[in-house]
Amino acid sequence: MHSSAEKQRWVVRWKYEMTAKALRPGIWALKDGGFFLRTRLLDPRSGKFVEYQRVLRDVTLNQAERERYRLRCDARDLANGRKQAPTLWSAYAASLFESKVNEGKIQSAKGREKWATTLRRLIPAFGHFYVDELRLAHLIAWRNEVARWMWHGMPSMRKRDAGKKVLVKLSPATANGWISILRVICRAMTKHFELPRDPSDGVDYFPLPRTYTREGSNALTTPRSAAFVARMKELYPQHYAFVLLGFAIGARPSTLRPLRRSGPCPDILWDEGSLLLRRSHSLGREIMDRTKNKHDLEIPLPKVVLDALREHVAALEGPMAESEYTPIWSSIRSMSCGVVTCSTPASCSSGVTEEMMPVPMIQ
Repeated sequence: MHSSAEKQRWVVRWKYEMTAKALRPGIWALKDGGFFLRTRLLDPRSGKFVEYQRVLRDVTLNQAERERYRLRCDARDLANGRKQAPTLWSAYAASLFESKVNEGKIQSAKGREKWATTLRRLIPAFGHFYVDELRLAHLIAWRNEVARWMWHGMPSMRKRDAGKKVLVKLSPATANGWISILRVICRAMTKHFELPRDPSDGVDYFPLPRTYTREGSNALTTPRSAAFVARMKELYPQHYAFVLLGFAIGARPSTLRPLRRSGPCPDILWDEGSLLLRRSHSLGREIMDRTKNKHDLEIPLPKVVLDALREHVAALEGPMAESEYTPIWSSIRSMSCGVVTCSTPASCSSGVTEEMMPVPMIQ
């Protein structure tokens, strides 16, 4: 009776709340479920005892006892140099992210931000697993939880929402982005550690809803394009040249923001009447020295677009007039480097040509 009561008394050890006495040698029950395993071995290289710990969830006591035996065997192999230390999924994911950045496989600031925010979602779910422990069942359970988030909202990770249990909307496209990076990590992990099977095989993407319809399309007709650009010049003349250029060539805003109008390597060739798209700006002040699709383009510009760009440059004042960049607005609120943000979508382009632009509209 006394022994049973002693085991049920909870104490805090090794930062976990567990039973006061071990249920089996080196095994304690955790108050919030699962078991805490601990073993100590003499390291022959240092002559000191080395401690190994592990937490198990959703297992029986007999399974925990087998896992402790495995932990002790692994620890003995480590001490004798016959085996490498096991790697946590969180550590491998972080190291893979760092290596991709160092190798230049992830170059843009937006790409780094996407990976960082995705790992903030993935590591709490899988970070505590060792790379050889992760199973398809774990990934499927997480995917099911993500599916519930899409219906009922997901917990916000914003600092201002900390501790408030705020739920935010989750789109299937965002969830698929998480799955894509998860599969990249698991595929590389399987190859690196020569695992028998990639645990992400069988994790499907979420179906995407139809985005555009005939009534709600993502493109403007020719008459509506002309009317839109004319109204744009009337209401927001400081953005007019940028929007007109986007309509004319259908380029991404990220490739239009870092355009240089002068300097040793100009992107607007005034005498030749053409434009070079060869750089990209996605986030902050950082400019990537290539486009998103890694292809440089030289595009001839209609006279009406060149004239609009010349008018835009002539209207620049202050630091913007001295910069080699072509700031997308000619009023205040510019950055010192001339790179700012604009929300003009490239999908609005409808192939604007000089013939489609009546002369009175740009005067």
